Amino acid sequence: MIAPQKFFLLSLLLVTLTTACQPSANAPDEKQTPVTPVSTVAQPVTPEITTIAFDETTHAFGEVAKGDKAVHRFTFKNTGTAPLIIENVKPSCQCTVSEYTHEPVPPGSSGFVETSMEAKNVGIFKKSATVTVNTDPRNHILEFSGEVVE
Repeated sequence: MIAPQKFFLLSLLLVTLTTACQPSANAPDEKQTPVTPVSTVAQPVTPEITTIAFDETTHAFGEVAKGDKAVHRFTFKNTGTAPLIIENVKPSCQCTVSEYTHEPVPPGSSGFVETSMEAKNVGIFKKSATVTVNTDPRNHILEFSGEVVE
C-alpha cells in the first residue's frame, strides 16, 4: 500500500507531466513558429574602405639645434570613393606629439598628420607615427629622422 504522502506526490508529478505535454490553448495547432530574439546591443558601424596617398612617408630634418622643436606636416589625399577617416595616430614614443585632420576627408580632398619632437638630447634620432585609417591595409607608418646638435 502506498502512503498518502507518496500517493499525493506521485499524483502531482503525473498531473504536471500530463499538462506540460499538452498543446497550448492559445496555439492554433501543434506547430509553433520559432521566435528569434532581437539583439539590443548596438553593433559597431564599420566605415567603407577607401584609399590614401601620402605626398611622402619619410622626412629627414637634417641637423636640429638642441632645445628647438622639430615639426613636420605630412599631407595626404583621399584617392578613394568613400570618406577617409583617421581613427588613430600613435607615435613611436612619448616625446613625439601628433596632430591630424579629425573630421572625415571627402574623396578627392586632402588632410594632414603633423609630427613634432622636442630636441632635448644630442645625437641621431629616428621616430615614427602609425596612422590607422579606413584603408586596406589599415596602418600607415610615417617616419622622420635627424640629428640634434649643440
